[in-house]
Amino acid sequence: MNGYIKIDRKILEWEWYQNEHTKNVFLHCLLKANWKDRNFKGKLIKRGSFVTSIKKISLELDLTEDEVRTAIRHLIDTG
Repeated sequence: MNGYIKIDRKILEWEWYQNEHTKNVFLHCLLKANWKDRNFKGKLIKRGSFVTSIKKISLELDLTEDEVRTAIRHLIDTG
């Protein structure tokens, strides 16, 4: 695996930083996101996006599906 992501230290001040599930889902999404446009099953997936599901994230992070849903809700609600 190649590449890196740049994270500002201001993340330490983020309201969800202390919430392990939300922080883990957020970082997981950052790391999984495409760094360039790619095709997936004939569809263009833009840079910064990726294809996944609640179930897949749950398995990858060893969280329940409800924990993943709650974390995603936190991320959506706070923009």
